[in-house]
Amino acid sequence: SEANVIDNATTGVVTATLTGTSSALNALNSLNGTPNAYTLNLSTASASATDLTALDTKTSVTVNAAAATDLSGTAAEIVAVINAAGITKPTSYTATVSDTTNSVSDLNAIDSAAGSGVITATVTTGTATVLATLTGTGNAYTTTLTSATATATELNAIDAATTVAEG
Repeated sequence: SEANVIDNATTGVVTATLTGTSSALNALNSLNGTPNAYTLNLSTASASATDLTALDTKTSVTVNAAAATDLSGTAAEIVAVINAAGITKPTSYTATVSDTTNSVSDLNAIDSAAGSGVITATVTTGTATVLATLTGTGNAYTTTLTSATATATELNAIDAATTVAEG
């Protein structure tokens, strides 16, 4: 990108404002030279968690990802975005978690940060007691119970947390 050309021509800090769509996201990730003061504004609704955390390392300025209302990645990658002080996140977003085994605690962390957005994920197989602690409602969690015993209260709590039939 042009920012790299400028960075390669100087030993000083480069200050620039760059706005990228989803197709330009990878170009923004190829920025070299740190710590430059790039103002990075993402104008795309979809973003990968790894792209956002990589962009965060490329600048001393907060990455503006407020337009990224659809976040994807592993639970750990999404939690890293949630915890990143250098990324401005939208107040509500959907999250598609790519792991096939996700802990209730990771999904609850994502749920607490996602606002009213829907989380799509497979939950680590567990007992009804554990799965009943899923927070939020209306998420698309695929669950599998490991125990033949469950109370009606536990099953109702799991049912409220997901729109997917319980397994």
